[in-house]
Amino acid sequence: MDDTSQVQGPPAPGEEPTHADFKPVTLAPSPPPSESVEQSQSTQMKVPDFVRDLPIEHQAVQQQSGQQPVAVVTTWREQLPTASLAIVLGTALVAWSIWQRRKIAKKSAARLAAPVKSAASTEEQQLHRDMTELTERLVHQLDVRTARMEKMLEQADERIATLENLLAAKPQPTVEVKPRQAAPMASLDTSAGSSHRDVYALADEGLTPVQIAQRLSKPTGQVELILNLRKASLV
Repeated sequence: MDDTSQVQGPPAPGEEPTHADFKPVTLAPSPPPSESVEQSQSTQMKVPDFVRDLPIEHQAVQQQSGQQPVAVVTTWREQLPTASLAIVLGTALVAWSIWQRRKIAKKSAARLAAPVKSAASTEEQQLHRDMTELTERLVHQLDVRTARMEKMLEQADERIATLENLLAAKPQPTVEVKPRQAAPMASLDTSAGSSHRDVYALADEGLTPVQIAQRLSKPTGQVELILNLRKASLV
């Protein structure tokens, strides 16, 4: 194919086109096949620096035209869905494993706790029965004692009524009481002696019979008797 070809120009109005109306046109030469392959490789292999450090998969793809294989770059953005899916699946697997372990642990704990719970329930029932029997026994004893006390009270009431009837039927004797003559104070002091005077003096000071007995080294009963005789003589 020649580099120069004839191109027909527009004819004048009302005239037929002639050979002179065609103008020459120059066509650019096509590049050789090796240059086109190198140009395509340089265009497709231009990768940014930040992508070169990432894990990238390369595949050699054979073009349909039979030229040299071209490297196809798979970036991290294209691998992101696959990595996310792997992370999700791994997380789900770990969660399922943890759930299964917890489920097995719960079943084991339930199996171990069943005999203990059964034994505790049996002991509780036995304790409840023992407490019920003890309560019934105590209630029965209280009922028996209450009935016995009521019977004794009835017998006491009957005896009291009998004694009252006997006392009402028997006449009571009359007793004459002669008034006692009060002895003079001087004669009482003379007969009592010095010991009585000491007791009287301490009593007049406000001491109690116990204190008087301790001070005079005498029995408390004797001191009380002396004081009672003094009170009786003054009436």
